[in-house]
Amino acid sequence: KVACLENLGYYKAQFGQLLERLPAPKAKSKSAFSGQEGASKGSAALAAAPCPAPPSVVPAAPITIAPVDKSTEVLQPPQPPACPPPAGLWNKSAWNSKDTWEEVDCTDWAVDRLARYLEGTVVNLPTPENVGAGKKGEVRGTAKVTALRQATGHAQVVFFQGKRRFLFDLAFEVEWLADLIEKAEDELAGKRRRLKGKCAVSELVQDMMNGEDLAISPFFKGDCDMAQVTVKHWLESPASVAKEQLQVEIDAASLNSLRDAIFMAAVKFERDFRSLLDQPPRNTETKKAPLCRSIRRHDEAAAAAQQNAEMAAAKRSAASAAAVSDLQKSNPNLKVSM
Repeated sequence: KVACLENLGYYKAQFGQLLERLPAPKAKSKSAFSGQEGASKGSAALAAAPCPAPPSVVPAAPITIAPVDKSTEVLQPPQPPACPPPAGLWNKSAWNSKDTWEEVDCTDWAVDRLARYLEGTVVNLPTPENVGAGKKGEVRGTAKVTALRQATGHAQVVFFQGKRRFLFDLAFEVEWLADLIEKAEDELAGKRRRLKGKCAVSELVQDMMNGEDLAISPFFKGDCDMAQVTVKHWLESPASVAKEQLQVEIDAASLNSLRDAIFMAAVKFERDFRSLLDQPPRNTETKKAPLCRSIRRHDEAAAAAQQNAEMAAAKRSAASAAAVSDLQKSNPNLKVSM
């Protein structure tokens, strides 16, 4: 028994040496805040921590909204994109090697360019003293060209024997809007009288010297009061400016008639038309640009369809009236309501 106890002591000493070689175990980290005591300590630590400084706020400038005068506000429809000049102007046809007669159609571009200078033109209406002798009053106001519509005709560049010719002959309708003040107290109260209408313009051709060459037919018969007389005088007044006077920039508000406003837009359009070939496009592709149709031009297909529809409706109405007449002849006591 004593020998056995001695052997056990040997193994115990070996086991102790192995334990000494092992690394010491790490102590378990206890949470700084645990339970109710930890919650109280955590809240105290947060309260003691310094709060970050708030970001600096720059006060915004006050926004001022100007009042809108609804009496003179005119809602304009969005303007369509203007048609570009045709690519054929800079791409000479292969068959025209001898510079024979060749035409390049620019009508769509011309209509949109003319509308660019005409639409939105505002002029001062003539005072009653200038409308007629012995007529005086307080009527005054402005007129504005709002749209160019139903354009017909042509505009083309002709190449012949090494020369270029710029030819156009256009006709169109012009829509206008006039705002008038009839009395002094109306101006203080913001009251305005509004008249609108349209007129037909034709024979707008190249090399015009003054607006008298234009054929203008205003569809306005108003002459009941001084406001209507003032507008009618502006629509029918003769031309007062010549082409030489328009070589310098003139304020459209100083023009005396609608004829002068259209002629001034025509002079600017013709200037751009003649300088069209002086500025070739940056893109030198030989392919022609896609065709562009101006919505300001007269749509012959739509007009023909509308005319056919009106004729068909008139025929149906005539046939119905004839059928009712036949029924009443055969039976005089029959009452037919349509």
